[in-house]
This record gives sequence, C-alpha cells and structure tokens, in this order.
Amino acid sequence: MIQRARPGFVRLRGGASLGLILVLASGAGCGRKPSPAPAAGVPRVGVMGLPSTSAPPAPEVETFNPDSSSSVAYASLEAVRDTVERLLRQAVDLADSAVHVSRDTVTFQPWYAKTAVRGWAVRVVVNDASGCPVEALEGALWSRGWVGRYRYSADGPDGTTLGMESRDFFCLIEGAWEGGDESDTTVVPRPGCTVTATCVPRIADDRHK
Repeated sequence: MIQRARPGFVRLRGGASLGLILVLASGAGCGRKPSPAPAAGVPRVGVMGLPSTSAPPAPEVETFNPDSSSSVAYASLEAVRDTVERLLRQAVDLADSAVHVSRDTVTFQPWYAKTAVRGWAVRVVVNDASGCPVEALEGALWSRGWVGRYRYSADGPDGTTLGMESRDFFCLIEGAWEGGDESDTTVVPRPGCTVTATCVPRIADDRHK
C-alpha cells in the first residue's frame, strides 16, 4: 500500500499583498504639489476610485502536525463502540438488504507494541454499489475532535487504513474492496466493500521506533 498524508492543525497565513498595498499607499503622495483650492462658487466634483485589483489574502493552509492530540473524552470503551456504530449506521442505507452491520469483541495486535489488547470491532459489509462508508466515518470522527495517527495510515487500489485517537482510545479504521487487475482491463471488480473499525484503549508504548 502507498503511504498517504492528511491535514493536521498547523496554519499558515498569507499577507504579502497587504504589505504591498501599504507601501504603495504611503508613497503615493511623495513629490506632488497640493491642488489649488477651487474658486468660490465652483461646485466640487467627487471622483470615485477604481476597484482594487490587488489579490485577496492567501487561504489558510493546514499541514500535518505529528504532535497533535485529542481532548475528546469517553466514559468507556463501550461508549466509543456505540459512537462508532451509530456513525456507521448513519452513513449507510439500513433499508438496503445488501448492507449488513455487526459488532464483536476482538483481540487487537498493535503494529508497534508487543502486547495484544482486547477491544471491539464494528463492521459494515456493503454488497452492492450503494457506496462505501469509510470516508464518512473518518470525517465524522475528525469533526468530533479525534486526531489521525499516521503511523497507521496507508492507501492502495484495494483498500485504505487510518488510525484515529481520542484522549483515551484508539480506533483502526480499515476499508477493503476489489481494486481490479491492472494487467487485465477486462476484469470488472465486484461492487461493494467492507469497513471495519477496531477500537481499543490507547497503548502507551505503541510508537514507531
């Protein structure tokens, strides 16, 4: 799989155009003689300035901050499980008989720690072309203040993986689907996907060495 990067929370602002305007404005009157006062009885004529042609300020740009942390708190692992399941159910059409949602206890082996931990896995299986809810789940957690853990991040033609953390819990979100055969363009991938969110307590020594 190919490593991917996602936005974090460092912001850069553009302001060069404002500085240029101030410099030009301050020097605009240098070397000019004052205009004579109009004669008595002569009406004053106002002239509207032309619209500004300066470029607008550059938009804010977000870049990945590896030291970001989440302050989002949950009372228990079961509360995290219920939140993730609710978000997944909201992201699919539960009236579609091709969509199946389930959950179960699991043993999770962290990628960078030796000790396995117990947790919950919430799974959605989509057997038609109605759409894969993996990005909807990730986006919903981002909007709630979770942060990404990019040591658990990868993308490829047949799936995606992203680790996300709240203050005390970690969820590994995985999406899998048929990516086709690049060597044979006549192969048509089957529609559908499987999304699995495995959630466990945060592991202190789960760090890339």
